[in-house]
Amino acid sequence: MLALREHFASRQHEVLALTCALVEAESPSGDKEGSSGVVSLLASAANSIPSVNSVERFASEDFGEHLAVRAFAKSDSSRSVLVLGHTDTVHPRGSIKERPWRAVGNRIYGPGIFDMKVNCAVALEALRATKNLVADKPGAKDLNWQAAIDFVSRCQNLPSHNKEKWASGDPANKGGFIYYPGSSNAGEVTLEGGGKALRSYGSMSYAGLLSFIYADVKKDDPRVVAAVEWLNRNYSLAENPGLEQQGYFYYLHLMAKGLTAAGITEFEIGGKKVDWRRDLAMRLMKLQQQDGSWTNETPRWKENNPVLVTTYCALTLEILYGQL
Repeated sequence: MLALREHFASRQHEVLALTCALVEAESPSGDKEGSSGVVSLLASAANSIPSVNSVERFASEDFGEHLAVRAFAKSDSSRSVLVLGHTDTVHPRGSIKERPWRAVGNRIYGPGIFDMKVNCAVALEALRATKNLVADKPGAKDLNWQAAIDFVSRCQNLPSHNKEKWASGDPANKGGFIYYPGSSNAGEVTLEGGGKALRSYGSMSYAGLLSFIYADVKKDDPRVVAAVEWLNRNYSLAENPGLEQQGYFYYLHLMAKGLTAAGITEFEIGGKKVDWRRDLAMRLMKLQQQDGSWTNETPRWKENNPVLVTTYCALTLEILYGQL
């Protein structure tokens, strides 16, 4: 992060110059000439970035042009990241004369600057900033992803992939996760027929699913399948399964992050499809206090702090907003 900060600090003048040019090139929606002008500026900037492999322009009848910039091209099957944006604004031509580009202190102003011309400039600069990533240096050391996957696997109640003695395949816990190998914040449960198991619980099970997705473990991997099955069986918006109200809002936040990352839009509960996204959004709106905040009466992990919990909820709603 420090390296990225230093990069953007050193390139601040260039980023601002491009942003200024984009703002002053007015491009109201449906203005073909304005669209092409902005696309020309972005295409020129993209062509100067070492990591960019291709810059293509596509005509859009009655609207202007689209721009496709491809970077960090590889011949293997590595995952790709798609960044989308737009170059049109809601401001009619002539707006720049009424509200010209200006910088005041550490803020900049101009028609369309926030939505979203400065974002276009920053997106291109991000391609320049990340040219020195480890992944782009053959032979350079990378994170030991397999070691990370092995650790996460040792937190899952799944004896087929976790050889720890405590790992249990009993129906109530199979596929779920605990806090770290050998320790569950939800304690132990006594199994039918004797023996004990470390209880799987909701927030860590969503965290486990999210970790597998981030580590590029495939969705048909038995560990991911088992995690999703546990989460489906224990789906709840009333509590953090295994912990009741402890860590409840953190649990809801991880639910949104984990299921979104996994591309899961519905659960099937009792033979009926459940849209967890809609239900979660409605649940959060119902729990919001009169002053706009959220808080948990159960104080574990500081969830009685409205600043912390309101942050969880705002971030969760941000994740949900674009999906509803």
